[in-house]
This record gives sequence, C-alpha cells and structure tokens, in this order.
Amino acid sequence: MIPTQFSYATVLSSCTKLSSLSHGRQIHAHMIKHEIVNNVVLVSSSIDMYSKCRDVNDARLVLDTMPKKNIITWNEKIHGHSRLIDYVIKIFNSMFQEHGIEPLLDHYTFVIDSLGRDDRFDEV
Repeated sequence: MIPTQFSYATVLSSCTKLSSLSHGRQIHAHMIKHEIVNNVVLVSSSIDMYSKCRDVNDARLVLDTMPKKNIITWNEKIHGHSRLIDYVIKIFNSMFQEHGIEPLLDHYTFVIDSLGRDDRFDEV
C-alpha cells in the first residue's frame, strides 16, 4: 500500500496526541524521502506535531523551508509557539508588516488566548 496524504495526516495526528516525537520524526522523514513536503495540510500537521511535542526548533525549520507560506501555515506557527507569547506577538506583527498577509479572526484569537494563558490580561 502507498500512503496517502490522509494516512500521513492521521498518523502525524496520532503521534501528536501521544507526544511521540520519535515516531513523528520518522513519519516526517518518510514524507521527505518520498517528496511529499509541499502539501500544506501535511506541512501544517508536521509543524503542529513538532510544536506540541515541544520541539519548537524543528517546527520552525519545517515552516522556514516551506517554499510558499499561506494562512494555514502561519496559523500553525502562531499556535505552535503559543507558550512563547513575546515570540507570538512578533510573528503576528510580521505577518502584515513584512509579508503583507492580513491577519484573520483566528490569528487574533490565538494571540488573545496566548496572552490570557500567560496571565497578561492587561494586554488582551
């Protein structure tokens, strides 16, 4: 059987829920080997897996090596770094200022949620 984007996404989601970074890395390596790295759903799933497994550096590497970023990938980047609120705000501000991407309601929601989780209610 040849894996599909849906099977990759399902397995990556399982690795994320189990916090199994080693298995998630194996799946991501398999995707790279079979040149399935430009699929926005799978890239987003990979970023999500690395972020939630507390490997922020690899999450950023996956995003940075993606040739064309869109709303979904920026959303994952903001969500994945939600515990690093100052970094979240920097990414959020760079979306429009540096890349010309207008933030959506979801982006504002992530920033507000991150500020709230960090007890920075005065900034919300």
